[in-house]
Amino acid sequence: MKKAFVIHNNEEFIGFLNKNFNLLDINLSIEYKEMSQNFTYDYIIVNNMSEIAEELKGNYILVNMDMEIDNILFRGNLITYGLGNKNTVTLSSMAEDKGSFVYCVQRYITEDVVPGEIPITKSFKDNYELYAFMVSITVGLIEGVNIEKIYKK
Repeated sequence: MKKAFVIHNNEEFIGFLNKNFNLLDINLSIEYKEMSQNFTYDYIIVNNMSEIAEELKGNYILVNMDMEIDNILFRGNLITYGLGNKNTVTLSSMAEDKGSFVYCVQRYITEDVVPGEIPITKSFKDNYELYAFMVSITVGLIEGVNIEKIYKK
C-alpha cells in the first residue's frame, strides 16, 4: 500500500482527502501525526507550513502555494497547487453558488498526466475542500484513475 504524509492545519482537510481517495478507489495510507525522517513517502502533501522539517523526501511532493513557504529542501517531484495561475495545478471558472469548478493541470506531471482541464460538477464547502479536490484528483491522475471516473465521482 502506498503511503502519504499530510502536513495540515485543519482536521477537515484530512477528512476531505480520505473521502475523495475512497470515491476514486485510491488505496493510500495517510499519516499526519509524526513524519518518519528515514522514510521516503510516495506522496507528501503540504497544506500548511507549521512544524515542518527542513527537508522533505517523497516521490511526489504537493505544496499549497497559497500560503507562505519557508526555506525547505524538497527531494522529489514537486507539484504546486493553489488558486494562483502559476501553479502546476489550479482551479478556474468556479461557480458563484459553489456548485462547480474546472480543475486545471498547467504543466506535465508525468508522461500520462499532461496539461489539460477537467470540468467538475461538485459543490464545495470552503477552500480546504477545494484544496482536497486538487490534491486527490492530482494523485488520482498520477495513480492512473480514468478521467471518466473522475467526472462521474
